[in-house]
Amino acid sequence: MAEYPQEVTALPGHPRAVGLGAGVERRTRGDDPADPFYYVVMRDPEGNEFCVS
Repeated sequence: MAEYPQEVTALPGHPRAVGLGAGVERRTRGDDPADPFYYVVMRDPEGNEFCVS
């Protein structure tokens, strides 16, 4: 997996989740160009982990 640079913010759900108090833990994308995917691991204000893809 390759890590996205921290300035990447155009991910579905990401800005809304941050606006609701979530924090970004890490951004990750797959290495296979034939099967592109990405996800963002986030934490809610209580510290629970969830993913947005």
